[in-house]
Amino acid sequence: MDWGAYVLANVKFRDGALRKPNTRIERRRRRNREKLLRAAAEVIGEKGIDVATMSEITDRADVALGTVYYYFESKEELSVAVMEWVMDRLGRRIRKVTDTLKDPGRGYAYGCRTVMEVASRDPRWHWLLKRTDVVADTMIRAFGRYGRDDMRQGIEAGRYKVKNVELAWRMTIWCLVGVSVNLCEEKRTIAEADAVIKATVVHIQCMLGMDYAEAKILASRLRARLPPDEYAFRPLRQKSQIAKPSSPRRLKRPKGG
Repeated sequence: MDWGAYVLANVKFRDGALRKPNTRIERRRRRNREKLLRAAAEVIGEKGIDVATMSEITDRADVALGTVYYYFESKEELSVAVMEWVMDRLGRRIRKVTDTLKDPGRGYAYGCRTVMEVASRDPRWHWLLKRTDVVADTMIRAFGRYGRDDMRQGIEAGRYKVKNVELAWRMTIWCLVGVSVNLCEEKRTIAEADAVIKATVVHIQCMLGMDYAEAKILASRLRARLPPDEYAFRPLRQKSQIAKPSSPRRLKRPKGG
C-alpha cells in the first residue's frame, strides 16, 4: 500500500482531539480513544504495524472490538493516529524544556537532537520509521507548531538566515528521519550514535544560516534532561490483572488477654 497516498486521500487529522472535553460523554470518548492509541502504540512497538491486529489492540485496551471502528475506520488510520499521538507527546515534553531557554537557536538544536535520540532508541519509533513517507509527513504536522515557531524566533534574533521557513522546516524533518533510520539500521555504540546526532545538529544549524564554529559550540552545550513520559513503562491493566479484595485477616488474641 502507498501510505503517502492513503494519508493524503483518506486520513483526516483530528486537531479538535487535543481540545479539552466538556461533557461526560466527550470525556469518556476521549478516554477510550486514548486507551486505544496507547494500546496500539504498545502492540505496534512489540510486533510492528503490519503484524499487529485490531483484535490484539482492543484486547490490550480492554474494549470491545467494534469500539475501535467508532474512532478509526481502519488499521491504517489508527496507525497514523498513533504516530501523531506519540509525536505530540514527545513535542510537548521537548517544549517544556525549550520554553526555559532564552536562545531560540539552542531550543531548535535541542528539539532536533532529542527527536533523533528518541526515534533511534524507542522501539515504537523503530516500527514507525519503516513508513518513512508517512512518518515524515506526520512529523512535519505534529512538530511543526514548535519547530516553525523556534525557527522564526531564531530569524528574528539574528541566529538564522532563512527566506523560506516552510522549505527549511521540511528539509529539517527529512534530515531527522534519514539519520534516525540510519541509526536504527546500523549497529553503533551509544558514543558513536551521539557523535552522528551531534554532527547532524551542526549541519542543520548551518543549513539555517548559522556559522559553523558557532553551530559546533551550540551542539556541544550541556542539555537539560527531557521530562519523563507519563506513559512510559506503565502497561495497561487487564481485567485478569485487577487485584481481588483480600479476605479479612483474623485478628490475633493479645497475650495475657
